[in-house]
Order: sequence, then C-alpha cells, then structure tokens
Amino acid sequence: MAEPAGKIGIIGSGLIGQQWAMLFSSGGFEVVMYDKDKNALAAALPKIEKQFSDLSKNNRLRPSPLTAAQQLQRISVTDSLDACVSGCTYIQECVPESLELKEAVMKSLDSVISPSCVVGSSTSTFKPSLFTSKCDKRARMVVAHPVNPPYYLRLVEVVPAPWTDADAVDLCVSLMRQIGQAPVKMSREVDGFSLNRIQYAILNEVWHQVDQGLISPADIDVVMKEGLGPRYALMGPLETIHLNAHGVRDYLQKYSKSILAVSQTLDAPVLMDPESKTASVLQSHLEKEIPLEALGERTAWRNLKLAEMAGAKSADPLYKA
Repeated sequence: MAEPAGKIGIIGSGLIGQQWAMLFSSGGFEVVMYDKDKNALAAALPKIEKQFSDLSKNNRLRPSPLTAAQQLQRISVTDSLDACVSGCTYIQECVPESLELKEAVMKSLDSVISPSCVVGSSTSTFKPSLFTSKCDKRARMVVAHPVNPPYYLRLVEVVPAPWTDADAVDLCVSLMRQIGQAPVKMSREVDGFSLNRIQYAILNEVWHQVDQGLISPADIDVVMKEGLGPRYALMGPLETIHLNAHGVRDYLQKYSKSILAVSQTLDAPVLMDPESKTASVLQSHLEKEIPLEALGERTAWRNLKLAEMAGAKSADPLYKA
C-alpha cells in the first residue's frame, strides 16, 4: 500500500464527519477524526466500517487504488485536538449547525493549526465571516459545504470570507477535486450560498402551491421526480434551456417574457410554520408514504440509488460535471 498523500483532520464524528473521512481516505490520505464526545467517537469507526462493507458488497465504492479495508486502515480517531491537527494540511469541521459552536471550534483550531493549514467548515448556511472574524488565522478559513450525503453527492460549495486568502480557496478546491468531489467556487459570501438559495426558492413555491390547494403533496414530488429532476440531474438548469431551444439566446427570445410574467405572480416567502395546517398536510402525506420507523430503510435505498446514479455518470464520457 502506498504512503498516505498527506494528513487530514476531521472535527466531529457524526454522519457528515464519517463520510468526509471516507472520502479523504479513498483519495489516499491519512485521516484523523476528533470528537470530545468519547461515546460518539467509539461508534464512528464501526459505522464507517459498515458503510464501506455495504458499498463494497454493492460494488459502489468510490474509485480508488485502495480496497475498502485499506481505506478503513487510513482512518483513526482521537479525543485530543492537538493529536488530530498536528501535521495536517487541511481540516474539515463537521460539528452541528450552531453558530456559537462553530465559532468556538474555529477559535480552538486557531490556536493549534499551522500557519499554512486550511480549515473548511461544513456549515450549510452560515457565512464564514460570522464564525471566523475573531480568529488570528482567519485568512486560512473557508466554507466547504457538502451536500448530504457527501459520499454519494459530489458537490462542495467553497465560500470565502472577505479576508480569506485566495490560495486557501484554491487549495480547498484542488483538494476537493483530488478526492473526486465537484467543487464550485463562490466569489463572495452570501446567506445560503448557491445550493440552498436555489433549494429554498423551490421549497417556498412548493409550500405556496400546497397551501393554496393548487396541487397535492404527492403530485408536487412527481413534478420534480418525473419533470425537472431528471433533466437537472444530468444537465443543470442552464444546459436544459440551452437544449430546449436553438441555444440560450433563442430560448430567452422565445420565453423571457413568459418567465417574467409567471415570476411576477409568485408569492413572497413566508415562515413555514411546523404547527400550521399546511405542515400537517405534508406530514400526514409523507408519514403515510414513508412511516417514521421506515426512514432508515428508505435512506439506505436512497443512498444506494444515488451511488448507482453517480456510477452511471462517471462511466459516461459525455457527462460533464
């Protein structure tokens, strides 16, 4: 087995931390996972081993020169922050989505990382300036937001704070490509980054359509699964419109007025109250389709299908990430 490509630190041993560890080990890195919760830490490696085993049985491991067993050997755990970060070129923060917690973790890392080390945060919505401003090494800290589950979905949003070094961003992007992810680089920070701004716009319209009785919850999912979703999964929204006419300019000449007219009828965002009638309608429908006790089984099915989709894309020479 070849020597490790370098050392990566993972802060947090939950699902996201576990999957980051799997990704980096598949890329040939030595991975050290830190957590102050010793019970969570003790459970992490067995869970990772099971995930590797299941993926291997279904022939869905990420492409790697290492076997599942060899990848697992590259991952270790520790409850010592110093031991985790010592010698790391990159650290991925994977603690729960709490601004106060992330700020505290970054402050702790600030005092122990080397000046050249880059720290990426897995936060899904917080701008990096909100939790790195008090750090002396804040110029080495970025957002590296994955999509859940990261092992099966390749997107990583790399988002700088106003003070982030350009080479820190470039190192993060390069590293993500090295482990087979598909990073996108945002020019500046904005609430929700790119993915969640798009996702939340969709969810707001979904909420309004169900709330106003325009369509059933079941049919809303059909709209995405059998309409928008397959095209977007292969091509994205821009190539979709490029192919739906004789290029994007022709599409806009034909449809831009209709797009504006429909868009002007869209309702403003509202709080999606979990105690509202609409939330009850959604919950009733979804629990009928997938009872809460079946969520684990359904999630496992989802992960397998996402892995199959990723494999089909990677095997197709015409697919463009």
